[in-house]
Amino acid sequence: MYFQRSIVPALKLFQVVVWGETALDFVGVKTMTPSYMVVPSEEDFDALAQHILDSGFRSAPWSYATNDPKKLKADPVKEKIYREGYEGQYQLIDDNSLRFKLLDTPPDHHVLLVLIRSKYVGLAPPTNEASAKRFTQVDHLFYPDRELMLQSVISTLLKDKRTLW
Repeated sequence: MYFQRSIVPALKLFQVVVWGETALDFVGVKTMTPSYMVVPSEEDFDALAQHILDSGFRSAPWSYATNDPKKLKADPVKEKIYREGYEGQYQLIDDNSLRFKLLDTPPDHHVLLVLIRSKYVGLAPPTNEASAKRFTQVDHLFYPDRELMLQSVISTLLKDKRTLW
């Protein structure tokens, strides 16, 4: 719902790879997440980030480990769980992404648009016909095939020794 209504229009001027849970869902793996991850080319990263802000999104500079840092501070139990179990677990994705909050979501929904650097996940929008064969293109969005998505996810997870995997 949010993806088609709010996120796709904000990305319309850029070609991006759809990554993470949304891409997994596209290839048949059912997921439930409050975030949508996209990967532009390295050259488009900064321009797309500015375009997203200009489209009415708000920067969400907190760690990917939480979708609402205010709730952590308000709840000592949640803050302790975060500190002892998740703090630092998402450092690499935090260092290689920018996160944006959708403004048209209800207060209890914390939907994020996550802009990920292509060098982090090893994927970028295809630049030629040969590389395009590994993607399904829907307008300006490129969904990696199952094998390419799996390869990217596994290699990304293996980069970070601190993950729960």
